[in-house]
Amino acid sequence: IVLYHGAAGSACGPARPDNAMYCAADGGIYVSADLFRELVVVRHEDFAAGVVLAHEWGHAIQDQTGVLRWALRHRYLEGVELQADCYAGLFSRSAQTAGILDPGDLREAETEMASIGDRVKLSRTTPGAHGTAKQRLAWFMRGYRAAGMGGCAAVYAALYPKKH
Repeated sequence: IVLYHGAAGSACGPARPDNAMYCAADGGIYVSADLFRELVVVRHEDFAAGVVLAHEWGHAIQDQTGVLRWALRHRYLEGVELQADCYAGLFSRSAQTAGILDPGDLREAETEMASIGDRVKLSRTTPGAHGTAKQRLAWFMRGYRAAGMGGCAAVYAALYPKKH
């Protein structure tokens, strides 16, 4: 995990300010300190920051299991992002079960997921497509309710039924 201020370089190119990303080329999760400062210090949403990190960790899981390369080869770009949201939901459920969430933490995560997403409808195969805020929240909650990682695999069949 690389914490950076401003922008940072990675094997995948620049890590932008106020963002987080996973780079498959070097296996790094790049997290903007400014983004976390905004979430934790300014907005007092510490668990939302954890969910952002869990989303990026979801990409690392996709990479380690081979799903990332498979999905990118098929141009299932939106699916990659929504599956990572689902994994963030799994993380949230695990944190809830472990008793480490404070009152309101899950609501923070839901609010964060409902506030981010593509502002305009993009093709599911467009680079940078993450899904709408409604889709992102739905897949996050699907992960939260899932019994395991298999529940998150369904994203590809749901989004690309004719191809999958």
